[in-house]
Amino acid sequence: MSEALRANRAGPIMRALTALLCGLALALPFRDWHTSLPAWVALSPMFWLVKVVERRREALAYSAVFSLAWTAGAFWFLWPLAPPAMMALCIYVSLYYIAALLGVRWMARRSARPIFGIAALWVLLEMLRATVPVFGFPWLLLGHSLLYSEHLRQGADLLGVYGLSFLIVAVNAWVAFIFWPMWVSKDKDRRATTESMRVGSMLASLLLATFLYGELRIREIAPRLEAGPPIAVIQGNIREKLNRTYEQCEEQLRGHLEMHRQVAAQAKAGATETPELICWAETMVPGSMNVDDWGKEFKAQVAATGIPTLAGSNFAVSESNSADSGAPQFRNTLYLIDGHGNEIYHYSKRRLVAFGEYVPFTQDLPFMKLLRSITRDQYLSGLEPSKILTIPPDGKTREGSAPYHVGLSICVEDIHPDIARQSALAGADALLNVTNDGWFFDTCGPQAHLQAAAWRAIEVRRPLLRVTNTGRTVAVNPLGSMDLLLPEGASGTAVTRLWRYQPQAGVYGTTTLTMILGDLGAALVFCTVFLTSLWLSWRKSQVDGLKKIK
Repeated sequence: MSEALRANRAGPIMRALTALLCGLALALPFRDWHTSLPAWVALSPMFWLVKVVERRREALAYSAVFSLAWTAGAFWFLWPLAPPAMMALCIYVSLYYIAALLGVRWMARRSARPIFGIAALWVLLEMLRATVPVFGFPWLLLGHSLLYSEHLRQGADLLGVYGLSFLIVAVNAWVAFIFWPMWVSKDKDRRATTESMRVGSMLASLLLATFLYGELRIREIAPRLEAGPPIAVIQGNIREKLNRTYEQCEEQLRGHLEMHRQVAAQAKAGATETPELICWAETMVPGSMNVDDWGKEFKAQVAATGIPTLAGSNFAVSESNSADSGAPQFRNTLYLIDGHGNEIYHYSKRRLVAFGEYVPFTQDLPFMKLLRSITRDQYLSGLEPSKILTIPPDGKTREGSAPYHVGLSICVEDIHPDIARQSALAGADALLNVTNDGWFFDTCGPQAHLQAAAWRAIEVRRPLLRVTNTGRTVAVNPLGSMDLLLPEGASGTAVTRLWRYQPQAGVYGTTTLTMILGDLGAALVFCTVFLTSLWLSWRKSQVDGLKKIK
Protein backbone atom coordinates (compact mmCIF):
# COMPACT_ATOMS: atom_id res chain seq x y z
CA MET A 1 0.00 0.00 0.00
CA SER A 2 1.47 3.37 -1.02
CA GLU A 3 2.06 6.23 1.40
CA ALA A 4 -0.45 8.42 -0.41
CA LEU A 5 -3.12 5.71 -0.29
CA ARG A 6 -2.61 5.21 3.45
CA ALA A 7 -2.89 8.98 3.98
CA ASN A 8 -6.10 9.16 1.94
CA ARG A 9 -7.67 6.28 3.84
CA ALA A 10 -7.05 8.17 7.09
CA GLY A 11 -9.62 10.76 6.01
CA PRO A 12 -9.46 14.57 6.24
CA ILE A 13 -10.87 14.71 9.78
CA MET A 14 -8.26 12.30 11.11
CA ARG A 15 -5.50 14.16 9.31
CA ALA A 16 -6.68 17.52 10.68
CA LEU A 17 -6.89 16.01 14.18
CA THR A 18 -3.33 14.71 13.81
CA ALA A 19 -2.14 18.20 12.84
CA LEU A 20 -4.00 19.73 15.78
CA LEU A 21 -2.60 17.28 18.34
CA CYS A 22 0.94 17.65 17.00
CA GLY A 23 0.70 21.43 17.31
CA LEU A 24 -0.62 21.27 20.87
CA ALA A 25 2.07 18.76 21.82
CA LEU A 26 4.80 21.00 20.45
CA ALA A 27 3.49 23.90 22.56
CA LEU A 28 4.17 22.01 25.80
CA PRO A 29 7.97 22.60 25.97
CA PHE A 30 7.30 26.34 25.62
CA ARG A 31 5.02 26.47 28.64
CA ASP A 32 5.91 25.31 32.18
CA TRP A 33 7.00 21.86 31.04
CA HIS A 34 10.73 21.48 31.65
CA THR A 35 11.11 18.86 28.95
CA SER A 36 12.15 18.87 25.32
CA LEU A 37 10.72 15.44 24.44
CA PRO A 38 7.69 16.67 22.42
CA ALA A 39 9.99 18.81 20.26
CA TRP A 40 11.97 15.74 19.15
CA VAL A 41 8.91 13.87 17.82
CA ALA A 42 5.94 16.21 17.29
CA LEU A 43 7.09 17.48 13.90
CA SER A 44 7.65 14.07 12.31
CA PRO A 45 3.93 13.22 11.74
CA MET A 46 3.48 16.63 10.14
CA PHE A 47 6.48 16.15 7.87
CA TRP A 48 5.11 12.81 6.70
CA LEU A 49 1.58 14.20 6.30
CA VAL A 50 2.48 17.22 4.16
CA LYS A 51 4.57 15.01 1.90
CA VAL A 52 1.99 12.29 1.18
CA VAL A 53 -1.23 14.28 0.73
CA GLU A 54 -1.98 14.62 -2.97
CA ARG A 55 -2.88 18.29 -3.29
CA ARG A 56 -0.83 21.26 -2.20
CA ARG A 57 -3.87 23.06 -0.78
CA GLU A 58 -4.46 20.10 1.54
CA ALA A 59 -0.87 20.39 2.76
CA LEU A 60 -1.45 24.11 3.24
CA ALA A 61 -4.61 23.51 5.28
CA TYR A 62 -3.03 20.93 7.59
CA SER A 63 0.07 23.11 7.99
CA ALA A 64 -2.17 25.98 9.06
CA VAL A 65 -3.99 23.82 11.61
CA PHE A 66 -0.70 22.61 13.06
CA SER A 67 0.95 26.04 13.15
CA LEU A 68 -2.03 27.83 14.70
CA ALA A 69 -2.42 25.10 17.34
CA TRP A 70 1.27 25.35 18.23
CA THR A 71 1.41 29.15 18.40
CA ALA A 72 -1.94 29.53 20.18
CA GLY A 73 -0.91 26.94 22.77
CA ALA A 74 2.40 28.72 23.35
CA PHE A 75 1.07 32.31 23.30
CA TRP A 76 -2.10 31.68 25.28
CA PHE A 77 -0.75 33.81 28.14
CA LEU A 78 -1.47 36.88 25.96
CA TRP A 79 -5.20 36.16 25.74
CA PRO A 80 -6.31 37.83 29.04
CA LEU A 81 -4.37 41.00 28.15
CA ALA A 82 -5.11 41.47 24.46
CA PRO A 83 -7.05 38.78 22.52
CA PRO A 84 -6.75 40.58 19.15
CA ALA A 85 -2.99 40.99 19.60
CA MET A 86 -2.61 37.33 20.50
CA MET A 87 -4.55 36.22 17.42
CA ALA A 88 -2.57 38.55 15.17
CA LEU A 89 0.72 37.27 16.62
CA CYS A 90 -0.34 33.63 16.14
CA ILE A 91 -1.25 34.26 12.51
CA TYR A 92 1.97 36.15 11.84
CA VAL A 93 4.26 33.52 13.39
CA SER A 94 2.26 30.70 11.79
CA LEU A 95 2.96 32.08 8.32
CA TYR A 96 6.64 31.20 8.74
CA TYR A 97 5.92 27.66 9.88
CA ILE A 98 3.38 27.13 7.11
CA ALA A 99 6.04 28.21 4.63
CA ALA A 100 8.54 25.87 6.32
CA LEU A 101 6.17 22.87 6.06
CA LEU A 102 5.43 23.59 2.41
CA GLY A 103 9.18 23.77 1.88
CA VAL A 104 9.48 20.37 3.58
CA ARG A 105 6.89 18.99 1.18
CA TRP A 106 8.76 20.39 -1.83
CA MET A 107 12.10 18.94 -0.73
CA ALA A 108 10.77 15.57 0.44
CA ARG A 109 9.08 14.99 -2.93
CA ARG A 110 12.32 15.58 -4.79
CA SER A 111 14.71 13.65 -2.62
CA ALA A 112 14.49 10.37 -0.78
CA ARG A 113 16.82 11.50 2.04
CA PRO A 114 16.41 15.30 2.49
CA ILE A 115 17.14 15.24 6.22
CA PHE A 116 19.79 17.93 6.62
CA GLY A 117 18.42 20.14 3.83
CA ILE A 118 15.02 20.22 5.53
CA ALA A 119 16.63 21.07 8.89
CA ALA A 120 18.61 23.90 7.29
CA LEU A 121 15.52 25.28 5.52
CA TRP A 122 13.52 25.28 8.75
CA VAL A 123 16.29 27.07 10.66
CA LEU A 124 16.72 29.70 7.94
CA LEU A 125 13.03 30.57 8.28
CA GLU A 126 13.46 30.70 12.08
CA MET A 127 16.32 33.13 11.60
CA LEU A 128 14.31 35.25 9.17
CA ARG A 129 11.46 35.53 11.65
CA ALA A 130 13.87 36.40 14.46
CA THR A 131 15.78 39.12 12.61
CA VAL A 132 13.39 40.71 10.09
CA PRO A 133 13.25 44.50 10.75
CA VAL A 134 10.42 45.85 12.93
CA PHE A 135 8.73 42.46 13.41
CA GLY A 136 11.79 40.42 14.44
CA PHE A 137 10.65 38.07 17.20
CA PRO A 138 13.13 35.38 18.37
CA TRP A 139 10.57 33.58 20.54
CA LEU A 140 9.28 30.04 20.06
CA LEU A 141 12.49 28.76 18.48
CA LEU A 142 12.75 24.98 18.63
CA GLY A 143 16.20 25.14 20.24
CA HIS A 144 14.72 26.96 23.24
CA SER A 145 13.17 23.67 24.35
CA LEU A 146 16.67 22.33 25.18
CA LEU A 147 17.33 24.85 27.96
CA TYR A 148 17.11 22.13 30.60
CA SER A 149 19.43 19.74 28.76
CA GLU A 150 22.74 20.51 30.48
CA HIS A 151 25.00 19.02 27.81
CA LEU A 152 23.17 19.82 24.58
CA ARG A 153 22.56 23.46 25.48
CA GLN A 154 26.31 24.13 25.54
CA GLY A 155 26.29 23.94 21.74
CA ALA A 156 24.60 27.35 21.65
CA ASP A 157 28.00 29.07 21.74
CA LEU A 158 28.72 27.70 18.25
CA LEU A 159 25.77 28.65 16.02
CA GLY A 160 23.44 30.04 18.66
CA VAL A 161 20.12 28.43 19.50
CA TYR A 162 19.61 27.91 15.76
CA GLY A 163 22.18 25.12 15.73
CA LEU A 164 20.12 23.23 18.30
CA SER A 165 16.94 23.83 16.30
CA PHE A 166 18.79 22.24 13.37
CA LEU A 167 19.39 19.05 15.40
CA ILE A 168 15.76 18.82 16.51
CA VAL A 169 14.37 19.26 12.98
CA ALA A 170 16.89 16.77 11.56
CA VAL A 171 15.77 14.11 14.06
CA ASN A 172 12.11 14.71 13.20
CA ALA A 173 12.87 14.51 9.48
CA TRP A 174 14.83 11.27 9.97
CA VAL A 175 11.89 9.72 11.83
CA ALA A 176 9.40 10.88 9.18
CA PHE A 177 11.28 10.01 6.01
CA ILE A 178 13.67 7.20 6.94
CA PHE A 179 12.87 5.39 10.17
CA TRP A 180 9.09 5.23 9.84
CA PRO A 181 8.92 4.19 6.15
CA MET A 182 11.60 1.55 6.76
CA TRP A 183 9.74 0.26 9.82
CA VAL A 184 6.35 -0.15 8.10
CA SER A 185 7.60 -1.31 4.71
CA LYS A 186 6.98 -4.96 3.84
CA ASP A 187 9.51 -4.91 1.04
CA LYS A 188 12.94 -4.65 2.62
CA ASP A 189 15.27 -3.07 0.09
CA ARG A 190 18.81 -3.82 1.24
CA ARG A 191 20.24 -0.84 -0.60
CA ALA A 192 17.66 1.54 0.84
CA THR A 193 18.20 0.07 4.30
CA THR A 194 21.96 0.59 4.02
CA GLU A 195 21.51 4.19 2.92
CA SER A 196 19.03 4.80 5.72
CA MET A 197 21.46 3.44 8.27
CA ARG A 198 24.19 5.66 6.82
CA VAL A 199 22.09 8.81 7.20
CA GLY A 200 21.00 7.70 10.68
CA SER A 201 24.62 7.13 11.65
CA MET A 202 25.55 10.62 10.48
CA LEU A 203 22.76 12.13 12.55
CA ALA A 204 23.65 10.03 15.59
CA SER A 205 27.29 11.10 15.25
CA LEU A 206 26.23 14.74 15.11
CA LEU A 207 24.13 14.37 18.27
CA LEU A 208 26.93 12.53 20.05
CA ALA A 209 29.45 15.18 19.02
CA THR A 210 27.17 17.91 20.41
CA PHE A 211 26.81 16.01 23.69
CA LEU A 212 30.56 15.45 23.99
CA TYR A 213 31.23 19.09 23.15
CA GLY A 214 28.89 20.03 25.99
CA GLU A 215 30.79 17.77 28.37
CA LEU A 216 34.08 19.32 27.25
CA ARG A 217 32.79 22.86 27.82
CA ILE A 218 31.37 21.99 31.23
CA ARG A 219 34.68 20.50 32.35
CA GLU A 220 36.57 23.55 31.09
CA ILE A 221 34.28 26.29 32.38
CA ALA A 222 32.84 24.97 35.66
CA PRO A 223 36.16 24.95 37.61
CA ARG A 224 36.99 28.44 36.37
CA LEU A 225 33.85 30.28 37.47
CA GLU A 226 34.66 33.12 39.86
CA ALA A 227 32.20 35.17 41.91
CA GLY A 228 31.98 38.89 41.30
CA PRO A 229 31.01 41.58 43.84
CA PRO A 230 27.58 41.30 45.51
CA ILE A 231 24.48 42.78 43.87
CA ALA A 232 21.10 43.23 45.59
CA VAL A 233 17.83 42.83 43.72
CA ILE A 234 14.37 44.13 44.61
CA GLN A 235 11.21 42.45 43.34
CA GLY A 236 8.10 44.47 44.12
CA ASN A 237 5.39 42.17 42.69
CA ILE A 238 3.30 44.93 41.10
CA ARG A 239 0.83 43.14 38.85
CA GLU A 240 -0.89 46.00 37.04
CA LYS A 241 0.34 48.89 34.93
CA LEU A 242 -2.56 50.25 32.91
CA ASN A 243 -5.10 52.73 34.36
CA ARG A 244 -3.19 53.10 37.62
CA THR A 245 -4.14 55.94 39.96
CA TYR A 246 -1.76 58.40 41.56
CA GLU A 247 -2.27 56.63 44.88
CA GLN A 248 -1.32 53.25 43.42
CA CYS A 249 1.86 54.69 41.90
CA GLU A 250 2.68 56.31 45.24
CA GLU A 251 2.17 52.98 47.01
CA GLN A 252 4.43 51.27 44.48
CA LEU A 253 7.24 53.73 45.15
CA ARG A 254 6.80 53.58 48.93
CA GLY A 255 7.01 49.78 48.92
CA HIS A 256 10.18 49.77 46.85
CA LEU A 257 11.81 52.48 48.93
CA GLU A 258 11.09 50.49 52.09
CA MET A 259 12.69 47.37 50.63
CA HIS A 260 15.62 49.52 49.51
CA ARG A 261 16.08 50.69 53.12
CA GLN A 262 15.85 47.10 54.33
CA VAL A 263 18.68 46.03 52.01
CA ALA A 264 20.93 48.77 53.36
CA ALA A 265 19.94 48.07 56.98
CA GLN A 266 20.57 44.32 56.68
CA ALA A 267 23.98 44.97 55.15
CA LYS A 268 24.86 47.45 57.88
CA ALA A 269 23.83 44.94 60.54
CA GLY A 270 25.97 42.24 58.91
CA ALA A 271 22.97 40.05 58.04
CA THR A 272 23.93 40.15 54.35
CA GLU A 273 26.89 41.25 52.30
CA THR A 274 27.04 44.95 51.52
CA PRO A 275 26.02 45.16 47.85
CA GLU A 276 28.01 47.12 45.33
CA LEU A 277 24.77 47.77 43.45
CA ILE A 278 21.02 47.62 44.11
CA CYS A 279 18.73 46.80 41.16
CA TRP A 280 15.06 47.62 40.75
CA ALA A 281 13.00 46.15 37.92
CA GLU A 282 11.68 47.82 34.77
CA THR A 283 9.56 51.00 35.28
CA MET A 284 9.40 50.52 39.06
CA VAL A 285 10.07 54.23 39.65
CA PRO A 286 6.70 55.70 38.61
CA GLY A 287 6.38 58.48 36.09
CA SER A 288 9.43 59.90 34.34
CA MET A 289 12.66 60.02 36.31
CA ASN A 290 13.91 63.12 34.54
CA VAL A 291 10.92 65.37 35.29
CA ASP A 292 8.71 63.97 38.09
CA ASP A 293 9.00 64.37 41.87
CA TRP A 294 8.96 60.57 42.22
CA GLY A 295 12.36 60.49 40.55
CA LYS A 296 13.71 63.10 42.97
CA GLU A 297 12.43 61.12 45.93
CA PHE A 298 14.06 57.97 44.60
CA LYS A 299 17.43 59.70 44.15
CA ALA A 300 17.23 61.09 47.69
CA GLN A 301 16.74 57.59 49.07
CA VAL A 302 19.71 56.29 47.08
CA ALA A 303 21.85 59.10 48.55
CA ALA A 304 20.63 58.23 52.05
CA THR A 305 21.77 54.61 51.72
CA GLY A 306 24.95 55.46 49.84
CA ILE A 307 24.71 52.42 47.52
CA PRO A 308 24.69 52.89 43.71
CA THR A 309 21.35 51.81 42.22
CA LEU A 310 19.94 50.82 38.85
CA ALA A 311 16.22 51.36 38.36
CA GLY A 312 13.76 51.48 35.49
CA SER A 313 11.56 54.49 34.81
CA ASN A 314 10.34 56.54 31.87
CA PHE A 315 12.29 59.30 30.19
CA ALA A 316 10.06 62.15 29.08
CA VAL A 317 11.16 63.34 25.65
CA SER A 318 11.43 67.13 25.49
CA GLU A 319 10.03 67.24 21.95
CA SER A 320 6.78 65.64 23.15
CA ASN A 321 5.15 69.05 23.56
CA SER A 322 5.53 69.91 19.89
CA ALA A 323 2.43 70.22 17.76
CA ASP A 324 3.38 67.26 15.57
CA SER A 325 3.85 64.76 18.38
CA GLY A 326 0.38 65.04 19.89
CA ALA A 327 0.32 63.00 23.12
CA PRO A 328 3.41 63.01 25.37
CA GLN A 329 6.10 60.60 24.30
CA PHE A 330 8.49 58.61 26.44
CA ARG A 331 11.44 56.27 26.33
CA ASN A 332 11.56 53.13 28.48
CA THR A 333 14.76 53.81 30.36
CA LEU A 334 17.16 52.31 32.89
CA TYR A 335 18.98 54.78 35.15
CA LEU A 336 22.25 54.32 37.05
CA ILE A 337 22.40 56.55 40.15
CA ASP A 338 25.59 56.77 42.22
CA GLY A 339 25.78 56.61 46.02
CA HIS A 340 25.35 60.40 46.25
CA GLY A 341 22.06 60.40 44.35
CA ASN A 342 23.48 61.72 41.07
CA GLU A 343 22.60 60.24 37.70
CA ILE A 344 25.67 58.71 36.05
CA TYR A 345 24.08 57.22 32.96
CA HIS A 346 20.76 56.23 31.47
CA TYR A 347 20.05 53.68 28.76
CA SER A 348 16.81 53.70 26.75
CA LYS A 349 15.29 50.56 25.30
CA ARG A 350 16.05 50.23 21.60
CA ARG A 351 14.10 47.11 20.61
CA LEU A 352 10.46 48.02 21.16
CA VAL A 353 7.57 45.62 20.68
CA ALA A 354 5.47 46.58 17.66
CA PHE A 355 1.85 47.26 18.69
CA GLY A 356 2.87 46.58 22.30
CA GLU A 357 4.81 49.77 22.96
CA TYR A 358 4.39 51.65 19.72
CA VAL A 359 2.60 51.54 16.37
CA PRO A 360 5.02 51.09 13.45
CA PHE A 361 5.01 52.94 10.12
CA THR A 362 3.07 55.94 11.43
CA GLN A 363 5.32 58.38 9.54
CA ASP A 364 4.99 56.66 6.17
CA LEU A 365 1.39 55.51 6.64
CA PRO A 366 -0.56 58.28 8.43
CA PHE A 367 -3.69 56.15 8.88
CA MET A 368 -1.68 53.92 11.26
CA LYS A 369 -1.91 56.76 13.79
CA LEU A 370 -5.52 55.72 14.33
CA LEU A 371 -4.26 52.60 16.11
CA ARG A 372 -2.98 52.51 19.67
CA SER A 373 -0.45 50.18 21.24
CA ILE A 374 -1.38 47.79 24.05
CA THR A 375 0.30 50.06 26.60
CA ARG A 376 -1.73 53.02 25.27
CA ASP A 377 1.52 54.96 25.21
CA GLN A 378 3.54 56.05 22.21
CA TYR A 379 7.05 55.02 23.20
CA LEU A 380 10.11 56.04 21.23
CA SER A 381 13.06 53.72 20.81
CA GLY A 382 16.46 54.48 22.28
CA LEU A 383 19.12 55.80 19.95
CA GLU A 384 22.32 54.14 21.19
CA PRO A 385 23.44 50.73 22.47
CA SER A 386 24.20 50.37 26.14
CA LYS A 387 27.55 51.64 27.31
CA ILE A 388 29.64 49.15 29.26
CA LEU A 389 29.28 50.24 32.87
CA THR A 390 31.73 49.59 35.67
CA ILE A 391 30.14 48.36 38.89
CA PRO A 392 30.82 49.88 41.39
CA PRO A 393 30.98 53.14 39.43
CA ASP A 394 34.21 54.24 41.13
CA GLY A 395 35.84 50.91 40.28
CA LYS A 396 36.78 50.33 43.94
CA THR A 397 35.59 46.91 45.09
CA ARG A 398 36.03 45.20 48.38
CA GLU A 399 38.97 42.92 48.92
CA GLY A 400 38.78 39.61 47.07
CA SER A 401 36.57 40.69 44.15
CA ALA A 402 36.91 42.51 40.84
CA PRO A 403 34.50 45.09 39.39
CA TYR A 404 31.74 44.16 36.98
CA HIS A 405 31.76 45.45 33.43
CA VAL A 406 28.07 45.30 32.62
CA GLY A 407 25.98 45.60 29.46
CA LEU A 408 22.34 46.60 29.98
CA SER A 409 19.09 45.53 28.33
CA ILE A 410 15.43 46.14 29.07
CA CYS A 411 12.54 43.67 28.93
CA VAL A 412 12.39 41.60 25.70
CA GLU A 413 15.75 42.88 24.55
CA ASP A 414 17.15 39.89 26.43
CA ILE A 415 15.67 37.50 23.85
CA HIS A 416 17.65 39.15 21.01
CA PRO A 417 21.08 37.48 20.62
CA ASP A 418 22.62 40.40 18.75
CA ILE A 419 22.21 42.76 21.72
CA ALA A 420 24.07 40.38 24.05
CA ARG A 421 26.77 39.81 21.42
CA GLN A 422 27.19 43.55 20.99
CA SER A 423 27.69 44.07 24.74
CA ALA A 424 30.10 41.14 25.04
CA LEU A 425 32.24 42.31 22.11
CA ALA A 426 32.30 45.82 23.61
CA GLY A 427 33.89 44.49 26.80
CA ALA A 428 31.04 43.41 29.08
CA ASP A 429 31.84 40.49 31.37
CA ALA A 430 28.25 40.35 32.67
CA LEU A 431 24.77 41.06 31.28
CA LEU A 432 22.02 42.75 33.29
CA ASN A 433 18.38 42.88 32.26
CA VAL A 434 15.39 44.48 33.98
CA THR A 435 11.93 43.22 33.11
CA ASN A 436 8.31 43.71 34.11
CA ASP A 437 6.34 40.53 33.39
CA GLY A 438 3.51 41.61 35.70
CA TRP A 439 1.28 41.77 32.63
CA PHE A 440 1.33 37.98 32.47
CA PHE A 441 1.21 37.05 36.15
CA ASP A 442 -0.18 33.59 36.88
CA THR A 443 0.39 32.42 33.30
CA CYS A 444 3.25 30.66 31.52
CA GLY A 445 4.41 34.04 30.14
CA PRO A 446 7.20 34.76 32.67
CA GLN A 447 8.58 31.22 32.31
CA ALA A 448 8.46 31.44 28.50
CA HIS A 449 10.28 34.78 28.61
CA LEU A 450 12.98 33.31 30.85
CA GLN A 451 13.27 30.26 28.58
CA ALA A 452 14.00 32.50 25.60
CA ALA A 453 16.34 34.86 27.50
CA ALA A 454 18.61 32.51 29.48
CA TRP A 455 20.40 31.44 26.28
CA ARG A 456 22.28 34.75 26.14
CA ALA A 457 24.51 33.60 29.02
CA ILE A 458 25.53 30.45 27.12
CA GLU A 459 25.96 32.08 23.71
CA VAL A 460 28.46 34.69 24.94
CA ARG A 461 29.66 32.84 28.09
CA ARG A 462 28.77 35.79 30.32
CA PRO A 463 26.52 35.60 33.39
CA LEU A 464 23.06 37.10 33.03
CA LEU A 465 21.17 38.74 35.89
CA ARG A 466 17.45 39.17 35.23
CA VAL A 467 15.71 41.50 37.72
CA THR A 468 11.96 41.15 37.31
CA ASN A 469 8.93 42.76 38.88
CA THR A 470 6.83 39.65 39.53
CA GLY A 471 9.33 36.85 38.80
CA ARG A 472 11.25 34.91 37.97
CA THR A 473 14.29 36.92 39.16
CA VAL A 474 17.30 34.74 38.37
CA ALA A 475 21.06 34.71 37.95
CA VAL A 476 22.20 32.57 35.00
CA ASN A 477 25.82 31.46 34.91
CA PRO A 478 27.88 31.00 31.69
CA LEU A 479 26.89 27.31 31.54
CA GLY A 480 23.16 28.11 31.61
CA SER A 481 22.55 26.98 35.21
CA MET A 482 19.97 29.20 36.90
CA ASP A 483 19.88 30.38 40.50
CA LEU A 484 16.31 31.40 41.33
CA LEU A 485 16.69 34.45 43.58
CA LEU A 486 13.02 35.33 43.99
CA PRO A 487 10.12 33.13 42.80
CA GLU A 488 7.16 34.30 40.80
CA GLY A 489 4.55 36.19 42.78
CA ALA A 490 6.90 37.02 45.67
CA SER A 491 7.77 40.45 47.01
CA GLY A 492 11.22 40.76 48.56
CA THR A 493 14.95 41.26 48.21
CA ALA A 494 17.97 39.05 47.64
CA VAL A 495 21.74 39.44 47.34
CA THR A 496 23.71 37.47 44.76
CA ARG A 497 27.08 37.23 43.09
CA LEU A 498 27.39 36.57 39.36
CA TRP A 499 29.70 33.70 38.45
CA ARG A 500 32.02 34.86 35.68
CA TYR A 501 34.16 32.66 33.48
CA GLN A 502 37.90 33.30 33.80
CA PRO A 503 39.50 31.20 31.04
CA GLN A 504 42.90 29.65 31.35
CA ALA A 505 45.48 31.42 29.19
CA GLY A 506 45.52 29.96 25.69
CA VAL A 507 42.40 27.79 26.16
CA TYR A 508 39.12 28.69 24.40
CA GLY A 509 38.80 32.23 25.74
CA THR A 510 35.59 34.21 26.19
CA THR A 511 35.00 35.06 22.52
CA THR A 512 32.66 32.37 21.27
CA LEU A 513 32.07 31.27 17.69
CA THR A 514 28.56 32.68 17.68
CA MET A 515 29.98 36.08 18.73
CA ILE A 516 32.31 35.95 15.73
CA LEU A 517 29.80 34.67 13.17
CA GLY A 518 26.72 36.56 14.31
CA ASP A 519 23.37 35.91 12.64
CA LEU A 520 24.73 36.49 9.15
CA GLY A 521 27.58 34.02 9.56
CA ALA A 522 25.27 31.37 10.98
CA ALA A 523 22.81 31.96 8.13
CA LEU A 524 25.61 31.39 5.61
CA VAL A 525 26.43 28.06 7.28
CA PHE A 526 22.83 26.88 7.03
CA CYS A 527 22.51 28.20 3.46
CA THR A 528 25.52 26.11 2.54
CA VAL A 529 23.94 23.01 4.06
CA PHE A 530 20.65 23.72 2.29
CA LEU A 531 22.22 24.28 -1.13
CA THR A 532 24.50 21.27 -0.74
CA SER A 533 21.47 19.12 0.02
CA LEU A 534 19.72 20.39 -3.12
CA TRP A 535 22.81 19.73 -5.22
CA LEU A 536 23.23 16.18 -3.88
CA SER A 537 19.56 15.51 -4.56
CA TRP A 538 19.87 16.79 -8.12
CA ARG A 539 23.06 14.79 -8.67
CA LYS A 540 21.42 11.61 -7.41
CA SER A 541 18.43 12.14 -9.71
CA GLN A 542 20.79 12.56 -12.65
CA VAL A 543 22.64 9.35 -11.79
CA ASP A 544 19.39 7.41 -11.33
CA GLY A 545 18.17 8.73 -14.69
CA LEU A 546 21.31 7.50 -16.47
CA LYS A 547 20.94 4.07 -14.86
CA LYS A 548 17.39 3.78 -16.16
CA ILE A 549 18.50 4.69 -19.68
CA LYS A 550 21.20 2.02 -19.58
